[in-house]
Amino acid sequence: MYYGTLKVYEDFIGVYCRVSSSTQKIEKQIALADAYLNTQNISKVKVSYFLDDDVSANKLALKDRPKLLELLEKVKLGQIKTILVSHRDRLARNFYEYISIIKVFYEYGVNVVFTSTGQPEFSRVLAMESLYGIFAQTEGQNISGRLSDVRKMYPTNIFGFIRLGKRKETTYKPDPKYLRDLKSFFYSVIKTEDVNDLYKVFMDYKTIFKNKKFEDLYKYLHNPFYASRLKTQYGYDVLPHVEPILSFNEFEEMQLVLDKHRGSLLNAISKSTNNGLIHPLCSICQTKMQFKSSQLGESGYYVCRNRKHSEIKISVEEYNQLISSQLTMIIESISTKKIKTDVYESLYSLKVGYEQKLKTLERELKYIQKMITDMIGPDGRNIPKELITKSRNIKNLISMTNVELIQIEEAKKGVNNVVHMIKNRLPGYMTNYEVNFLAPLFFSTIEIDEDNLIYHVTFGEYIEERGRKSDIGA
Repeated sequence: MYYGTLKVYEDFIGVYCRVSSSTQKIEKQIALADAYLNTQNISKVKVSYFLDDDVSANKLALKDRPKLLELLEKVKLGQIKTILVSHRDRLARNFYEYISIIKVFYEYGVNVVFTSTGQPEFSRVLAMESLYGIFAQTEGQNISGRLSDVRKMYPTNIFGFIRLGKRKETTYKPDPKYLRDLKSFFYSVIKTEDVNDLYKVFMDYKTIFKNKKFEDLYKYLHNPFYASRLKTQYGYDVLPHVEPILSFNEFEEMQLVLDKHRGSLLNAISKSTNNGLIHPLCSICQTKMQFKSSQLGESGYYVCRNRKHSEIKISVEEYNQLISSQLTMIIESISTKKIKTDVYESLYSLKVGYEQKLKTLERELKYIQKMITDMIGPDGRNIPKELITKSRNIKNLISMTNVELIQIEEAKKGVNNVVHMIKNRLPGYMTNYEVNFLAPLFFSTIEIDEDNLIYHVTFGEYIEERGRKSDIGA
C-alpha cells in the first residue's frame, strides 16, 4: 500500500519559531502554534518543529539560521505544505530576505498561518505581502537601534570604569586601578610614528593589562565611551553620566592613527590570535597542548603544558597547512566502492525493516476496518470512538512509514552523486570554510611530537592509502 510522494506529504505542517536572545522564551511561540493545532483538531503526527533559539534575524543572515534553512529545504522537497509561525518578523527582519522566502512559499504552493493575534492573513498577492515585509523590517531596525544605543549608553560593565547607581541614575567613574594605565595606553597610541611602534604599544599593554586579547585592546581604542561620547548616525553625542578618561579631541587624534594603519593592524591581530583547525594533543603525555599568542604579526603557536615536553611545539600557520594538505590526500584516498557498498547495505536493512512494519500495520488496519464494518451491520450501531481513533492513528503510521520508504529510495539515488562530489570535486575546490568544517569530521584527534603530526582518522576503514603522519618542517 505505497502512496505517491505528494499524497504522503500533502497535509504535513511545519512550525517555525525564533527568538533572538537566550533571555527570550521560545515556548510562547510554540504554545501559539499548539493552540492553533488543537483548535483545528490537527494531529501532531504530521507536524515538525523548526526552532531557531537565540538566533537574531537582525545580526545573522539567512544562511546562519539553520532551522529556517532546514524548513525551506523541506518545502522545496515538497515535504511541508503548511507553515505555522507567530509573526512575519520571525521569518525575517530584512525586506529582501523576507521576499525571497515568500517567493519560495509561492513557488511550492505553501500556505502560511500567522498565529499571533492581529497579524494580517498570508496574502497570495506579492505586492501586499511585500508591504507587510517592509513593516517587519522597519520594526526590526527600530528595535535593534534602540537596544544597541541603550547598551552603548549604559553598558553592564566596561573595562576601566566603575558603574554606580541604577537605571537612569546610573553613572560611570574611571576605575582608579586602571585609570593611569589606560590613559598611558591611549596617549602612547597617539604618539606612535609608524605601524611597528603601534605593534610595540599593543605588545607592551597586553602584558600591562594582564594578557588582555589584542582584539580587546583594539576595541578599547575605538570606543568613544572613554571620551564620554556615543557614536550615532548623526555624529557623536555627549554622555553626561560618564566621566571621561581622555578628551574628545584626543580620541579623534587616536582614530586618525588607527585609520592610517587599520589594515596592517587587523591582519597582524588575526595572524597572532588564530587557533588551529583542531586542538592538538601532545603525543607523549596525551594532554591538550596550550595555545599561545605570539608577537603581533606573527603566527600563534601550540606548546605542551608540561615543561618537560617544552620542545614539542608548532606554529598555528604551519599546523593548519599540514592539516589541509593531509586532508586533501585522505579525501583522494577514499575507497568509494566500499562506501557505496556499506551505505547500500545499511539502506537495504532499513528498507526491509520498514516494509515489515508496513505489512504489520496494514494487517492491523484491515482487522480494525473489518471490526468496524461488522459493527455497522444492518442495524447501524454506533462505532466506538476508540476504534475510530485507533484506525486513524494506524493510517497516520502507515503514511509516516511510506515517507521513510520514499526517503530511503531518494537516499539511494543520491549516493553516487555525493560520493562523486567527495572523491572528485571536493579536493580541488576546498575553501577555508570547508576545511574548517571537514577537518574535525575526518580527524578525531591529532597528536604532535618533535618531528611529526600523527593523525587519527575517523573513517579509516574507507581509506586505501592511509597517510597517518606528516613531517613538521618538511
